Amino acid sequence: MFNKDSQTKIISSKKAWQALVGQQSAQGFTLIELMISIAIVVIVTGTVLTVARMSDTNKNLTLSAGELKATIREAQTNALVGGSGNIEKHICGYGVEVISDAIKKDEYQIFYTYAEDSEFDNNPRICDESEGQDSFPGIVKEALAESRLKLKDGVVFSEDSAEAKVFFLGPYGEASSTGFTLEREGGGGSVTININEFGKVD
Repeated sequence: MFNKDSQTKIISSKKAWQALVGQQSAQGFTLIELMISIAIVVIVTGTVLTVARMSDTNKNLTLSAGELKATIREAQTNALVGGSGNIEKHICGYGVEVISDAIKKDEYQIFYTYAEDSEFDNNPRICDESEGQDSFPGIVKEALAESRLKLKDGVVFSEDSAEAKVFFLGPYGEASSTGFTLEREGGGGSVTININEFGKVD
């Protein structure tokens, strides 16, 4: 039989052991909690950065669409007023087109078409008859000086819009257009710009 002193020693030893194990357990759980906290911070940070990048691209998509619409309206205005004022040619009209030789399909420009002097002298209605298209003999297309523009970072023209263009025939601005579709590079969002025959830009 254990005497009272022996029982006291056993109880004391048991309490000391429990205290030691409890302390180690507490330290172990603290380390696990720290690792979990770090993992949560990493996950949340990654999510926030991804959302921020997506938000920037969405903003660039909206800005690019707005700038393209403004450029289209500039070409429309030039067609209505008969030119930009510094071109001494028989202007047929103005338009905007995607630049086909751009590597990423993210550039576009204002262009105009005009009738060659000899063709215009022979047929003053050549612009109307050709509808200003450079595929018609005697009609020439040129890019407006310093009009090459670029979409915002992360935004490109879709495959369907790789050769998109709109043309406004002067002096009344009748429009012929294929429409433009802008999209986030890699997919995930797009904006389509349509121009009807009366020149309304949507």
